[in-house]
Amino acid sequence: MDRLDMFHKNTIGDVNEIGEIMAEKILAGGKIYPWSSRWEFYQEANGTAGSVMGIYPLHTRGAYTGPGIYEPPEFDPGDLEGNDIVLRAMAGDDPAGDIEMAEKVRAKGGFLVGIYPFEREDGFSTAPLRELCDFSLDNLSGDNDGVLDIPGYDSKIIPTVAPMNNYAYWAILGAYVEALENRD
Repeated sequence: MDRLDMFHKNTIGDVNEIGEIMAEKILAGGKIYPWSSRWEFYQEANGTAGSVMGIYPLHTRGAYTGPGIYEPPEFDPGDLEGNDIVLRAMAGDDPAGDIEMAEKVRAKGGFLVGIYPFEREDGFSTAPLRELCDFSLDNLSGDNDGVLDIPGYDSKIIPTVAPMNNYAYWAILGAYVEALENRD
């Protein structure tokens, strides 16, 4: 719960501002594109019954319904238009691919929100990605494997990246819905 509390404390102002901007862009014809290298984020964004119908899934085969490993589809920023929104949740990936894709999103004029760790155990820097995003939210999940040491295991278990990315996603969507409700 400490990470959730810290995320909320550190980002609530940005999350509310993101929601306001998203409402403006959606009302102007924009679409929401969730983008991640992790299947959990797609499942949460496209396969959860309570999700927002204004989302254009990136799956060509429909929403992931699990279980097991799922290869997220390729994201083509060439499809974006000026009012479109990209919510990018990053895991422990090498940020080079994210930076390249973010540059393409920027070139198309999309609104880009990055959800990723600002500090990572593996030493990769996400600072260049922060410069490309309209907003960056620290998911506080820079651990390589997990957060719990268990005797007999070679690495820590219980990774936090998926629940923290999903928490950020729902916080953003909640702010977006609230911004729509507050419109005259």
